[in-house]
Amino acid sequence: MSFGEGALGGKLEVERRVEELYAKYGSPRWAGRTDPDTTPGRHLDLHAEFERLQWVIYCGFLTVENDHPQRDAPTFTGLGLRDGPADLALLRQLVDLEAELAVTVPVVQALLQQVLALPCRSQDAREEVQKIVACARDLEAPDMSAVDAIERTLLHACSPVLQLDGLFEATPKLMRLYKDHATILYELREELVSYACSWIDTLDAVINTVKWMAPVVASMADIDVLHHSKFERLVADLLDRDGYRVLRSGGGAGDQGADVLAVDEFGRYIMVQAKHFTGGKGSVGQPVAQHLYGGANAIHPSTLPIVVTNGTFTGSAKVWSKEQYRVRLIGREELARWSEGGESLASVLRPQQRSH
Repeated sequence: MSFGEGALGGKLEVERRVEELYAKYGSPRWAGRTDPDTTPGRHLDLHAEFERLQWVIYCGFLTVENDHPQRDAPTFTGLGLRDGPADLALLRQLVDLEAELAVTVPVVQALLQQVLALPCRSQDAREEVQKIVACARDLEAPDMSAVDAIERTLLHACSPVLQLDGLFEATPKLMRLYKDHATILYELREELVSYACSWIDTLDAVINTVKWMAPVVASMADIDVLHHSKFERLVADLLDRDGYRVLRSGGGAGDQGADVLAVDEFGRYIMVQAKHFTGGKGSVGQPVAQHLYGGANAIHPSTLPIVVTNGTFTGSAKVWSKEQYRVRLIGREELARWSEGGESLASVLRPQQRSH
């Protein structure tokens, strides 16, 4: 596990303490699941590390929530300080949670920097990660400087003598200190719980983003059994992977023949008609290309119309589309290079460009 730069001894100590937390809380509840959206590589490694760290923070947070539910104000009895032992136990759990966060949060921050360094052509995923990292920088840990004073007061309040009703009364000074420090204690509880929740939410956001940052790669065998809506989603993901901003995915009434609409960094539109055939056994005819061409021109003359299929194209579709380079065609062979082979859209379309 790599936690970023730093002295080797310090890194090893952090790794040891993190491993102790993993051992303390066990494996995440979702460990071992197979996620078809995540491909092997550094993306998968980071995905798993974030899940484990989220589990550690979640377990520490849940311990406090279950053992010490939120309380409006400290309660007192006339002769003793009956809540003293429970409040002392809460304080010690908060100290443990803060110590765990002090170990895990720097690790998360270092891993977030590794996410920023991942090769990612997807503009949406890259912007989402940048937003998550920026929000994480704004999270501030609660001030724990009052812990020692609170502990001293609670230790006095937990005196066995004061816990015996009818024998001794707490002094007015101790009662005032207890009331003040118990109030601070429960404010600290809310601040620390909120801080832990913020990191849980941050990790949830980055976990969901990192798995989509993995380069989209799908074999033709997998593509051939997709539902047509999943095929449209795949085409959109491939465009996103190549740095295009997907404006719409999924066709419908008034779509002008476009199942996917995207735009490049210069504001030029790409309009895609996706035609899926079970098992790849089917051909796309000329009318499909003509319909898409008309819709593309209705948006803007510079719009690039593309028909993508896991099947083939009829001869008339090829001839009509090639004339004046009206429509680009991505058939089974080109789709394999784009998806399975990981080539960019520009590379796949290059042989179809006008020769000079």
